[in-house]
Amino acid sequence: MESLIIGIAGGSGSGKSTFTNRIKQYFGDDVVVLYHDNYYRRQDGIPFEQRVTVNYDHPDSLETELLVEHLKLLKQGKSIECPVYDYSQHNRSDKLLYIEPSPVILVEGILLLADPRVRELLDIKVYVEADADERILRRISRDVEERGRDLNGIIKQYLNTVKPMHYLYVEPTRSKADVVINSGKNDVAFDLFVSKIRMELKNQGYLKYYKQRDKKQKPADFLRYVSSDGFPILVGRNNAQNDRLTLKTARGRDVWFHVKNAPGSHAVVLSGGQPVPDTTKTEAAVLAAVHSSQNGGAKVQVDYTEVRNVWKANGAKPGMVLYDPYETAVVTPDPALAERLRAK
Repeated sequence: MESLIIGIAGGSGSGKSTFTNRIKQYFGDDVVVLYHDNYYRRQDGIPFEQRVTVNYDHPDSLETELLVEHLKLLKQGKSIECPVYDYSQHNRSDKLLYIEPSPVILVEGILLLADPRVRELLDIKVYVEADADERILRRISRDVEERGRDLNGIIKQYLNTVKPMHYLYVEPTRSKADVVINSGKNDVAFDLFVSKIRMELKNQGYLKYYKQRDKKQKPADFLRYVSSDGFPILVGRNNAQNDRLTLKTARGRDVWFHVKNAPGSHAVVLSGGQPVPDTTKTEAAVLAAVHSSQNGGAKVQVDYTEVRNVWKANGAKPGMVLYDPYETAVVTPDPALAERLRAK
C-alpha cells in the first residue's frame, strides 16, 4: 500500500484543523491524521514558568526529524508510536498514540512546509490562509476553551512570538504550497479534496469497500427512531457510541443534534443526501433533549448542524466534540413522542 500524504499548513487560527477534521470525519478510518504540534520537543528539564516563555513558533521547537521518520515508516506500511503534546503544561506528555498505516495520511501544522525534508514526502501541499484579525480571535477562543490557557498569556505569546514568527517562517511557506485555500470551511476546496481522495481510494481498491460501508452499514446498539417524514434518526447510548455515531457512522450531509452546554447523547438524522424537513429537525431535537441531562426541563436548547461541521479536538475525551456553524432549537422533552418514533 502506497499512502497518499497530504500536508496542511497555514497560520495559527487560519482553519487548518477545521479543514483537516472535516476530511477525517468524511472518510473515517480510511484516513489517519498526524499533528505536527505533537512533535514539540520535550522540555522536562525546564521549570513551567520558563516553558511558558519558549518560542514554540520557531522551527527549532519541533522534533521534525522524528515526524519525517514516522512519515517514512507509515509510507512503508509500518505502524508508529506518535508522541502527544500537553498544551496546558507546555510540554510533551508521557502518552503515545499507536497509529497504523492508512491509504490516506493527513499531516497538519503551522510550520509543516518550512522543512524541505517534509515537503519531499508530501504528495499534495495545502496552505490555509485567513485574515490576521480572524486568526487571533480564533486562537484566543481555541486556547481558552480547548487548551486551558489564560487570556493574558495568549495575548503576550501572540505579540512576542506568534505574530513575528508567522511573518518570518509561516507566511513564506505559502509559495511552497500546491493549493492555497481561504478558510477551513471552504466548501469548494473541501469537495475537490474529497473527489481527489476518493479517486485515490478507488485506485488502491478501497472505494468498493467504502461504498459498501455507506450502503450496508446498519450500526448495532444505537437507539433507532424514524421521523414523521420517514428519516432514520440514530441516538448514541454513551460517550463511546456518541463518538462512533458522529465521527464514523454519520456522513457529511447528515444533521447532528446535541443539547446546548450540558451532557447528553448525540442524535443524527440520516439524510441520505436529501434536505431534512423542519418537522424531522424538531423531532430529532426533542430526542436529543429526552436523552440528555436536561430531560426534565420545560424548554431545552438544542444545537444542530450538518455532521461535516462537527469535529473532535486533538486529545479530547470520548463524546466531546466541537462544531461551527450551528443553529439552535428550543424544544420541550417529550418521552411519549420518543416512544412513538422508536423504530419497530
